[in-house]
Amino acid sequence: MQIIKSLASIILARVSSVLGFFLLAAAMDAENFSRYAFYFSFWQISSQAIGLQIGVTLFRVGNTIEHSISARSIFTLLKKVSGVATLTFMIALSADNVYLSAILMALIFSTFYAISEYARSQISEASIYAIHALPGLLYITIFISSWCTGTNYSFIEIITIEALSYFLGFLLIIRFLPQETSKNSCTSTALRNIYPAWKQISLPLIPNNLIWYIYFNLPQVLLHFAETDPEKYRTQALVFRTILALATVTSNLSLPFQKKVVSIFEENQHQYQNLKKNITLRLLPTSLPLICAAGGIYSLIVSNLRTAPLNPDLLEITKEIYIQLSLITWLFFSIFTFGHFLLAEKNSKIAAKTMLAGFPFYCGVFFSANLLGLSIELSAIYALITALLVTLTLRYSLN
Repeated sequence: MQIIKSLASIILARVSSVLGFFLLAAAMDAENFSRYAFYFSFWQISSQAIGLQIGVTLFRVGNTIEHSISARSIFTLLKKVSGVATLTFMIALSADNVYLSAILMALIFSTFYAISEYARSQISEASIYAIHALPGLLYITIFISSWCTGTNYSFIEIITIEALSYFLGFLLIIRFLPQETSKNSCTSTALRNIYPAWKQISLPLIPNNLIWYIYFNLPQVLLHFAETDPEKYRTQALVFRTILALATVTSNLSLPFQKKVVSIFEENQHQYQNLKKNITLRLLPTSLPLICAAGGIYSLIVSNLRTAPLNPDLLEITKEIYIQLSLITWLFFSIFTFGHFLLAEKNSKIAAKTMLAGFPFYCGVFFSANLLGLSIELSAIYALITALLVTLTLRYSLN
């Protein structure tokens, strides 16, 4: 029952977030949306360097006897950082500098994520995932407001609302967390105590996650400088958000089982090995034809649409490349699911090594395809497929 609640909350959070981005394209003019899409991609990449994957460590050890007090102290520090970052962001809006705003937004998101991961180790996951839905629900509200009034929102208005939504989520998490009666440890002591766990769990994930976000966002950043037509850039940005949407959906479908995998690993090794075998050797391979069949049905439906409910250019592009998108979806699902076992085994080094091994292939295919005359979006898609295949193959062989 708890897994069902968590899954429902995750679907709400991720669907609202993904859908919200697409709806923002209709609530802003092309120039403002193009600016927002570049800003969004820039802070997404920056957040992975700024956040240092602290949240993963807090989730993994936040409820253990050895680290619970130190984790609580770091959580207290993060609360202060979140408030200062949000206030600084609001002050910096007057400068109207997309790079400064993006870096500050990356800090806001990083602290929010770390705080929510610590809370996930303490209370019901369903509550935390529901809070994650706030930004996406606000995007949908913005679209409804724009549609009803016939007005477009500006870039500054959107990023202000976005920052405040994360701060509101931060306040709700604090409200849900039980108040601790024991004293926190000194911040410097807490950092020293939790550093070995961070080094083992989170440090290897920094290049791993940074590469993920480069895959999703770097082509869009490059297009910002290469494409001068805001309308074309809008469509291209939505193509890359479609790929991110596929990653988001597959990640969230496997996420409710993360806590269970970690728990079984700690309690029963025999049961853990059976679970790992059933998922990696049976579930993942058999899911490929099912995902490809779903992609074919999507292409068939789009081909028979008389009127496009969304951007017609976007639908036409995704229909033509449904095979590539289906393969990408399966690769995402397999890699994310495999990653839960690596997290349980505290074997983040394999995750990092396999992602790093795929990155040169991504760069090589991307630039080669672009030199051969393929568009940036198609070059990025074929590069992503190649890199993910290398990563997944190595994870199977090394684990």
